[in-house]
Amino acid sequence: MTLPAERQERPLSLTDCQISTGLWRLLSSSSPAELEISTIAAIPALQAEAAAIVPSLRAVARPCGGMAVRTALQRLVLVFGVGEAAKSPAFWKPYADQLSGFPAQALDQAIDEYVGLPGSEYFPKPGPLKALAAKHAAPILKALSRASRVAGSRPI
Repeated sequence: MTLPAERQERPLSLTDCQISTGLWRLLSSSSPAELEISTIAAIPALQAEAAAIVPSLRAVARPCGGMAVRTALQRLVLVFGVGEAAKSPAFWKPYADQLSGFPAQALDQAIDEYVGLPGSEYFPKPGPLKALAAKHAAPILKALSRASRVAGSRPI
């Protein structure tokens, strides 16, 4: 089956992974990893689901890269009136340096959150976006780590 071109080019999101609510709660919870991993490993259906979603989670967690950072932020150039500065590669370098290591979904969520803040009157600086992206990347990376560990464990 071939996906439409726009679907192929868009990075995977957590929604695409189709993770059950019960498994997601365990993979992303703030409880100690060992507790949640042992809970998942004790339930064969959850263990099988966790093992099955590791490749998709890996794709979601993949660093987005510098070009994706520029593409994601480009939509804000007109909104915040950056103008000619946005034509220079030097303008985008600090953004790529600080944000290219985050998953695309985390970056998109960070941008959306920034735009919704009451004081977001100016084009965002890399630092505040980095903090927001880190917050949104944490559950993705935690889920990948836990699912990978479950997939590597033997059934109980």
